[in-house]
Amino acid sequence: MALSIDGNDDVALSILGWATASFSDDDDYDTAREMVDRAVALNANSAFAWELRGFTYELAGQLEEAIRSLSAPFD
Repeated sequence: MALSIDGNDDVALSILGWATASFSDDDDYDTAREMVDRAVALNANSAFAWELRGFTYELAGQLEEAIRSLSAPFD
């Protein structure tokens, strides 16, 4: 619902992307990654967006990208 109100909300995209990767029955990692990538693109200064991007990529089994995302706010 939040995305239908504002599809450019980096916080909503981050949370929904992570939740999709975490709780989806069909393990829709592609959609989850698209959402968290878009969140970071919208607000590259958001440590929250980078953190949830990292956790989403970890759940998707892409550990190198997860580490890069979790390290990004500290670079």
